[in-house]
Amino acid sequence: MPKTRKSVIAAIKIALLLVVLWFVGTALVDAIRTVNWQRLRFSPAWIVLGVGLTACGYAAGAMACHQVYNGLNCALNFRQSYALFNIPMLGAFIPGRVFSLAGHTAIAKAFGVPLRV
Repeated sequence: MPKTRKSVIAAIKIALLLVVLWFVGTALVDAIRTVNWQRLRFSPAWIVLGVGLTACGYAAGAMACHQVYNGLNCALNFRQSYALFNIPMLGAFIPGRVFSLAGHTAIAKAFGVPLRV
């Protein structure tokens, strides 16, 4: 592909990104302006508790994933199990369960898990 065409495509991508950021940014600013800040109260203890419980949930899922794969004779360490359990969940933000399963399969393959498992 000629260099000028690549430059044009890159410029179009940047322009589209800026347009999207503009619309999202203005919508976010409008939404923030409508918040009644006098009624909001933040409690650091509840925020820390929520983050901690969420982290415990992710860790428990990773431990379950670790046990399942080790039971199938696929030796994974905890860090690999954590990645294998949590990263494919990001596929939920992409339409369709197929992308989540494809991501799980690709990560498992990168960790040496055979496809038959």
